[in-house]
Amino acid sequence: MSDCQDLGACGALLFPKMSDCQDLDACGALLYLKMSDCQDLGASGALLFPKMSDCKDLGACGALMFPKMSDCQDLGACGALLYLKVSDCQDLGACGALLFLKMSDCQDLGACGALLFPKMSDCKDLGACGALLFPKMSDCKDLGACGALLFPKMSYCKDLGACGALLFLKMSDCQDLGACGALLFPKMSDCKDLGACVRCIIVSQDE
Repeated sequence: MSDCQDLGACGALLFPKMSDCQDLDACGALLYLKMSDCQDLGASGALLFPKMSDCKDLGACGALMFPKMSDCQDLGACGALLYLKVSDCQDLGACGALLFLKMSDCQDLGACGALLFPKMSDCKDLGACGALLFPKMSDCKDLGACGALLFPKMSYCKDLGACGALLFLKMSDCQDLGACGALLFPKMSDCKDLGACVRCIIVSQDE
């Protein structure tokens, strides 16, 4: 995070310009509004793209999140598509945007770094999951046990202090996050100084 001097001023990007990040390997995870903001995908540890058409060299990317798997033509070269191992997904065309085609691909949820489920019925033990992305918050009944949650609207989360990490799509859903479009914090109650955040993923207010 030392690569970003003023997170509060970033607006919609972790880095306003990719020139602000000298060593992409150190970035951890970056969310770009447009891939034109990223000159060298090969050096990036993990990228989240609004559209896969923004990423021309998937083979060099450490980890990618796709809106649709049909947006990725060379999955074998990707290394990780929010998958711990690409070999965990037999039919990539059917994956949509899933960490695992089926939860049976992940025997130990506690060991999974991050999971994206189409339905929460795929995850029996939320407390064991390192991070979860839910289509609807009604799929998650115990926010305190979840490592990380992705909410369509903040109205779905009543106890921010209990949530391990929150990703907001719109700033109107969060009362005080400064000038940032949206941030992913380890704990919402612990992040008064944006510069001190261990990991911030910023998304557009329009997303």
